Amino acid sequence: MEQFDLNEQYKLYLQRVGLKEVHMSPIQRIETKRAFFGACGQMLLLMRDDIGAIEDDNKAIEAMDNLLNQVGNFWLNESGKHN
Repeated sequence: MEQFDLNEQYKLYLQRVGLKEVHMSPIQRIETKRAFFGACGQMLLLMRDDIGAIEDDNKAIEAMDNLLNQVGNFWLNESGKHN
């Protein structure tokens, strides 16, 4: 089974949002990483406990699509690109 590295995902996240740790204050660096890992943990629990409990695969996929749409809408609103 392929192993996923959350530290690598954190680095990818920083790239996506245009942040570089070298330009962050120590507090911002600590709190950003804590928020990232906290959010990852919450999403993993959601996938395991809630999405995993959905017996209909199509409904589970719809639920994940809905979550992706919510995240996309959040970032559109944050960037001011949402009409």
